[in-house]
Order: sequence, then C-alpha cells, then structure tokens
Amino acid sequence: MIRVRNGVDLPARVNGRSTVNGGPLQAGAVGRLTGQKGFDLLTAAVAELVRRGHRLEVQVAGEGRDRARLESAAEGLPIRFLGVILDVPALLSGLDLFCLPSRREALPRPGDDRHAARGVARAALA
Repeated sequence: MIRVRNGVDLPARVNGRSTVNGGPLQAGAVGRLTGQKGFDLLTAAVAELVRRGHRLEVQVAGEGRDRARLESAAEGLPIRFLGVILDVPALLSGLDLFCLPSRREALPRPGDDRHAARGVARAALA
C-alpha cells in the first residue's frame, strides 16, 4: 500500500475525532458493492492490518448485489456498511484516509470528493 498525502491542509480534528491524539485511523470508501469495485480487497486489507495490530475504523458507503457477502466477510472487523448516503463530502471530511480498492476504473466518481479526506490509499495487486 502506498499513502499519497493530500495537498490540501485540513485540521487535525474533524467531526470531533482526532487520530493525532492516538485514536484509531478513520478510513472509508464509497462505491457500488460489486466485484469490480474491489471491496473484498479492502476487507482483506483491513483484516491484515488488524492482524498486524493496527487500530482503524472503516466506513463503506454504497449499495450493491454483494453487500450481504461483504458484510459476512467483514464480520468481526472494524468495518461498518452505511448503505447509500446523500452527503459524501460530509463522510469524507471525517476520514484520515480515503480508499479506492477498485479493480478497474475509467473515471472514479468517489475520487471527485476525495480531497475532503486527509489522504488517499492506493494498493497494487501482485
């Protein structure tokens, strides 16, 4: 995983949460819950990070045919599925890290709002 820092300065405290003071990393993703979008990859990455002792909370906004399967795979992990949300920028403003786990994207719409998060994660498949 490569962390790309955002070029926009944001306050250390957003929406009453602060990872600067030792709280868990706030990560999130937005998209259609289907195989192409790679939320299974995000779930696997979260499982690995938890296994390695990292503290994080992940929020996933969106709906799709794979939601039940993804929720089952994420059981016991710090992942919350929010369903459809109308105010994506508000969600992103509370994140330390925006994740776009998609297997392929031509023009990612969630990325249009990612500037509201403090960082963007990109992972390459080996």
